[in-house]
Amino acid sequence: MSESKPELEIKELSDKLDMLQHSHNRLQREFNQLLVNLGKVATKRPISTTAKPNHEIDSEPQDTIEVQQFWQVVEKIGIDKLNHSKKPKEEIALRLKEVFAKAKENNHLLPSKKTLIPLLKESKKYKFESHNEVRASKLEGKSVRCWIFSNK
Repeated sequence: MSESKPELEIKELSDKLDMLQHSHNRLQREFNQLLVNLGKVATKRPISTTAKPNHEIDSEPQDTIEVQQFWQVVEKIGIDKLNHSKKPKEEIALRLKEVFAKAKENNHLLPSKKTLIPLLKESKKYKFESHNEVRASKLEGKSVRCWIFSNK
């Protein structure tokens, strides 16, 4: 028995979709690697277009490009939608797996977990406190393990 024409078309479309998804995943990995490489260049020594006298130089430390990108995505999704802490004015309690899933759902690009995890421990915008900490989640109504950042 041979396949009918609509079944053939569906199979062909399914095969094309698989190829597109594979290409998309490859391009996303390459793009993330470019971001990582750019971040390494950008964080080594920022280039200033305007010279400032020494007393005017900002002394506030900056996060790496990857960490900045992470917090931008978290803020776009909404910290209130991701923060499990019952004390949101004091701390941000995130489940990284959830952040990555929500970012993917919303088509936001993040550096790879392998790249991001060590860099998050040096976060300055929201100071890293600890990871693998148990919190009673205000979002899920149960205890969850989170990465904890200061929100002061």
